[in-house]
Amino acid sequence: MPNRTAVLAFGSLIWEPGILFHRLGTPAECLPCETPFQIEFARRSSSRGCAPTLVKVDGVGRSPARLLVFDRSLSEVEAALAAREGCAEKWIGECEVLGHESLPTCYTALEANIPSEGRIPTNLARWAIESIPLTLEGRDGVSYLRGCRAVGCVTALIDAYEHEVFRELGVSDWEGAEAEVKKRRPTSKRLKCD
Repeated sequence: MPNRTAVLAFGSLIWEPGILFHRLGTPAECLPCETPFQIEFARRSSSRGCAPTLVKVDGVGRSPARLLVFDRSLSEVEAALAAREGCAEKWIGECEVLGHESLPTCYTALEANIPSEGRIPTNLARWAIESIPLTLEGRDGVSYLRGCRAVGCVTALIDAYEHEVFRELGVSDWEGAEAEVKKRRPTSKRLKCD
């Protein structure tokens, strides 16, 4: 079929596609796959109250992901993905996914902005928790981490990061974390990154 293109979805793109579907319609297929590169909580995102989000990092590793396949051209899909991410198209990369090498595939290629020495569970947890009062419901770092867990994301730090979030919130599970996030969420929103 002509003009078949995929988006490699990991992180919130799996559960929160937003404008991507508005621009491209429902995917023709949603295929399970693995990232062809390692991902990590290595970028603080202003749209999530400066909480850590997943991006490609140097290293060897793979994470469960999804291929969202659209009956559209690569340029259309790249433009829609850039709009969803709020970035220039230069931050949309192309890759090959094992088992789907003939399918043109693009992904969000935003760079890490947390230096590797700063990527430690205590920092990630602190930034995730600090993001709660700065975001709308579901946009904070704790909710993002929970979403990543729910869709099966795997990173080198995810277990220790989750443990540190629970420890800092004084809870033992996601139910307790969700209740604590609700307590800490104010009625107004402001954004200030350190």
